[in-house]
Amino acid sequence: MSVKRYSFLAGQFRENENGKWVSYEDYKEMSDYADKLVEFGKLPCLPADLENLRTANAQFATENEELKRTLAELRKDLILATL
Repeated sequence: MSVKRYSFLAGQFRENENGKWVSYEDYKEMSDYADKLVEFGKLPCLPADLENLRTANAQFATENEELKRTLAELRKDLILATL
């Protein structure tokens, strides 16, 4: 979903950049997004933020696992070096 900025003028929404009236498709998209927000109303952030958090968490978990493996190898090498 692309975000567009709208201004409210004389009881009608208009796009700020070119002054076109809001199309039904844009209205429908905004309405659907608002419905999504209501569904997630008890969450402390927007649905798009949740998606970003899920992506970041997956990346952090992967990186964490790789770092754990690296540390385990370094510990093993250090133990072998001290023998």
